[in-house]
Amino acid sequence: MKSTRNRSSVLRTGRFILSAAKRSVTERFRSGELKWDLGLRKLWPEWKDFFSVDGIREDLLSGLILSSVAIPLSLAIALESKVDPGAGLVSAIVAGIVCALFGGSKFSVSGPANAMPILIAYTVEQFGVQGLLFVGIVCGVLQILGGLIGLGKLFRYIPFPLVAGFTAGIGAIIFVGQLPRALGLEAPPAGDIWTVLSHLGQELHDSKPLTVVIALITIAISQLLPKMYPKLPASLLAIVVPTVLVSFAEWNVPTIGVTPHNLPWPHFPGVPSQGIGGILEASILIFGLASLETLLTSSAIDRLVPGEKHDPDQELIGQGLGNVAVALFGGIPVTGVIARSTLNVKSGAKSRRASIFHALFIWIVIVGMASWIDAIPIAALSGILLSIALNMMNPKSLFKMWKNTPAESIVYWVTFATVVLVDLVAGAQMGIFAALLLALWNLGKAQVLFSCHGQ
Repeated sequence: MKSTRNRSSVLRTGRFILSAAKRSVTERFRSGELKWDLGLRKLWPEWKDFFSVDGIREDLLSGLILSSVAIPLSLAIALESKVDPGAGLVSAIVAGIVCALFGGSKFSVSGPANAMPILIAYTVEQFGVQGLLFVGIVCGVLQILGGLIGLGKLFRYIPFPLVAGFTAGIGAIIFVGQLPRALGLEAPPAGDIWTVLSHLGQELHDSKPLTVVIALITIAISQLLPKMYPKLPASLLAIVVPTVLVSFAEWNVPTIGVTPHNLPWPHFPGVPSQGIGGILEASILIFGLASLETLLTSSAIDRLVPGEKHDPDQELIGQGLGNVAVALFGGIPVTGVIARSTLNVKSGAKSRRASIFHALFIWIVIVGMASWIDAIPIAALSGILLSIALNMMNPKSLFKMWKNTPAESIVYWVTFATVVLVDLVAGAQMGIFAALLLALWNLGKAQVLFSCHGQ
C-alpha cells in the first residue's frame, strides 16, 4: 500500500466520521437515545429466555451444523491472514459467544470473515501479531463508540454496487494469492497481485502434483456438493476427505502443525511504541470494513426472517465488545458473517443460543480432536480459500446488475479494478467517487424530465 497517500485519505475519512459522530451525539443526547448502558436493559429479557427449554433442540442442532462450517472456514481465513490457523478457531469461539450476547440481531453469527484477511495480513506484515491485537482492540472500541452515538444507521447508505465490486476485488486478490500454496510453491515475500503472478511464472515448473490434487479435490467438493446434496456440510467434508486421504496414503505434504488444544488465557497486548499513525490507519480501515460487513449481514437476515428487525447501533456495540474480547484472547478481527448467519436461520435456530452453542462445539473440537486439526493439509485450506474467492467474485450478481441497472455496473467495475490494480483504500475511494457521479447524473436526468413535464 502507498502508506503516505493512504494515511492522508484515511485521516480525512476519520475527520468525516468524527464530524458525523459529533452531530449524531448532539441529537441523541437531546433525545435521550444514547445507549449509556450498552443496551443491556433491552437485551435482559432475551437473556432470561436462555434458561428456557423452548427451542433448545433447534438451537443445539443449528449450533452443531454451524460449527461444522465454521471450523474449516476459520482455519482457512486465519491462514490467509498470515497468523496461526488456530487463531481463527479462537476468534470463532470468543466472537460466537460475546457478539451473540450483546449484538442487535438475534440470528447473526460472528467470526472470521471472507472480506477481512487481506487487511489483516497487511496489518501483520506492517506491525506484527502484537500490533494486530492492538488494532483489534482499537477497532472494537471504535465500534462500541459508533454504536453508542448512532453511527450504525449511516452504513445503510453505502451503495450495493460498491460493496459488490469491493468484495469481488478482495476475492480476486485472495484467489491469486492462494495459487502458490495450492501448487506447492513458496509464497513470494510481497503479496501484491503482480508479484504473485510473476513468481508463479518463474516457479510453475516446480509445482507439487500431490498438493495440486489435494487442492482440486477440496475445490470440487466445496463447489459441487452444495448443488448436489445441499444438506451435507460441504466445507467440513472438503477438509475431512483430503485429510483422511493424506493420512491413509501417507503423502508427504505440509500440514497445519500444532494448533491450540484449549483457549489461551486473555492478556492485554503491549501498546506499540512506534508506528502509532499507521496503526490508527489500519484500525479505521478494519473498523469500516468490519462494521459494513456486519450490518450487511444483519440486513440480509432481516429479509430471511419475517418480522425480524435488527438494531444497527446495538449490533455495532456487540461487534465492538466481541472484537475487544477476541483481541484479548489472541484472535483476529471478526464480523457478522452472511453465510453462517443465513445457515443459522435455515437450520431452524430459535434464539441467540444457536451461536453460543456453535462456539461451544468448536471449543469441544479443539480440546478433544486437536490432533485431527493438526493433520489438515495446507493445500486443503488453500482449496477452501480458492473456493471462497470464486464465490466472492460471483459473476451471477454482476450479470443481474448489468441486466437490471447497467449504469450501476460502472461503479462495480471501477471499484473492482481499483481494488485489484491499486489497493483496498483506493478502491473504496474510487467506488464512492463513481457512485457520487452516478447519483449526480441520475439527479440531472430527473431534473430534465421534471422540467419537460412542467412545460
